[in-house]
Amino acid sequence: FLAILDFEASVQVNKSVGTKAHEVTEFPILLIDGADPTLPLIAEFHTFIRPTRHVHFLVRNPSYASYPSFPEAFGNLDTFLASHGATPQNTLAITCGDWDLRAMLPFEQASHGLPRNEMWTRWCNIKHAFSRLTGKKVDGMVRMLHVIEEPLVGRHHSGIDDCRNLATVARWMVQEG
Repeated sequence: FLAILDFEASVQVNKSVGTKAHEVTEFPILLIDGADPTLPLIAEFHTFIRPTRHVHFLVRNPSYASYPSFPEAFGNLDTFLASHGATPQNTLAITCGDWDLRAMLPFEQASHGLPRNEMWTRWCNIKHAFSRLTGKKVDGMVRMLHVIEEPLVGRHHSGIDDCRNLATVARWMVQEG
C-alpha cells in the first residue's frame, strides 16, 4: 500500500520569543494500491481534529469543537488501516516534504502520550522522488502539478485535496517510469 498524507495545522505565534507552535487540525490519508501500476484508490481516511492546545482556533472555527481529539482520530486511523490490511511491513507513507512525519506527527504523539507507530517512521518525500525522476527541482505540490501539466484540483492547503493532487503526481511518476 501507499498511504498519501498531508496534515494541516493551526499555528500559534509567540512574537515575544519568536516561536511558532503547530497543532494538527486536519488528518487526511489516501490508501492506494501500490501493487497495481495504475495506483487505484482503495479508501480515504479524513477527519478534522479538535484542537486542545490552540483553543484560540476554536473561537474562529467553532465547528471544530465537534471533531475528535488527536488521540481519538489516531485510534480511528489505526482501525481504518487494520480494516484494509495495511501494516508497517506492507505500507509506505508518501508525503510532500518531511515536516508531517519527521516533526508534526512525533510531536503530536508525544504531546498526547501516544506511542510512536512504526507505520510512520519511514516515508517517501515525493518532492525528492519527483526531482530524481524529472531532473527538475521542485518546492511543492503546485510546482509538480505545473511540471506535469495537471491542474490543481480543489483548494491548496486543504489536506484531503492536497492528498488527491499528490496521488495524481504519484500516478504520473509511475507512468513515466
